[in-house]
Amino acid sequence: MFCGRQYAGFIRRQELDKFFADHEIPITRAGSGQRLELGGGAFIEIQAAGPKGSVILIEYKNFRALLPIGAGEDNMGTINFGDALETKVDVLLLADSGYAPSNPPGLIETLKPWWWC
Repeated sequence: MFCGRQYAGFIRRQELDKFFADHEIPITRAGSGQRLELGGGAFIEIQAAGPKGSVILIEYKNFRALLPIGAGEDNMGTINFGDALETKVDVLLLADSGYAPSNPPGLIETLKPWWWC
């Protein structure tokens, strides 16, 4: 599953594409709501997808991490962090390296992360 910018890191992306092709590894573009079961109750789920990437939730037992790698000003209206997540998260990566307009007001209070950066 690929959830990054389609043209980001063009040279590295070409190397990765070649590796996948050489090893016959299929690539599926990640979409909102898709879930990858990892076994043992662990999973990765795409909360939202956009042109810059995806907002990824990683969950295993009582641990939850939210990684809004693709969140930004352009797609923040499509991501409802409070409703998409029924309970708090343990780890929160702030979108756009903490750039205020990319992180909705009250995000930390809503998700109550134990650790965030």
